[in-house]
Amino acid sequence: MKDLGMHIMDLVENAIRAGADTVQVEVVSDPNRKEMYITVKDNGKGVRPEELPLLLDPFYTTKEGKKVGLGIPLFNETCKRCGGELVIKPNGMKGLWVQGRLLTDNIDLPPLGDLASAISGLMLLYPHVSISLLLAMGKGVLTVSTKDLTKVEDSWDAKSLLDLKPKIKEFLKRTLREVG
Repeated sequence: MKDLGMHIMDLVENAIRAGADTVQVEVVSDPNRKEMYITVKDNGKGVRPEELPLLLDPFYTTKEGKKVGLGIPLFNETCKRCGGELVIKPNGMKGLWVQGRLLTDNIDLPPLGDLASAISGLMLLYPHVSISLLLAMGKGVLTVSTKDLTKVEDSWDAKSLLDLKPKIKEFLKRTLREVG
């Protein structure tokens, strides 16, 4: 995948396919330690402990009609390539906790990509799922969630979604300039 936002989108969609109605995304960058943590927590059906190592196998999938599951293995390889690691464990009684650690001074670190479009797009596609994003970049912190949006019948009000995207973009622009 060409950017980290695509990995995040894939992890969130995996959680939703696993029945999650709550997904929390955290992107935390520590400029002093030169590390970035991408964490996705959900309350989906999760996996049995003995299945956790299988999630790293590209030829293992729980999706009906599919023969491969590339998302998590690709994110694992990205983390390794960037001097980090991927940790997957149960999220309490239900769901998964997936965290990638990447070194931000590694030449192979992909760009964050259009995270604003990725998150707002997921919120638009899955109005029945509570999706939250915590961005902590250096000293700047931004939290957004579907609770910030206005619902109209079974969907989101388009204006509240459109207002969210520039809010995320401006935060990233400002904080990445401060950090970088």
